[in-house]
Amino acid sequence: LYIIISGVPPFSQALPQAIFLDRIEKGKYSVEGPDWAGVSTSAKSLVKELMTVDPTKRLTPQQALQHPWISRYKEKKLPGGNLGSLERLKKYNAMR
Repeated sequence: LYIIISGVPPFSQALPQAIFLDRIEKGKYSVEGPDWAGVSTSAKSLVKELMTVDPTKRLTPQQALQHPWISRYKEKKLPGGNLGSLERLKKYNAMR
């Protein structure tokens, strides 16, 4: 979901491996900056709750489906959103 919304991965692989792994283990990521411009607080909340390191505190799939950001679109068409994230995702995939 992080990549789908922002168009970039939450952890930069350009970092030295030890730092990269440390950030994953500690859940050090950001939902701020230009990649997240225009993303709602509710969407950011869902991403944070899904990326919680402690599995006992992390949302379950069922809880995620009940999250306000998901619930509000169950019967509606999804918003057009930030197409910049789609372009960044294409760029990221091309680099892999």
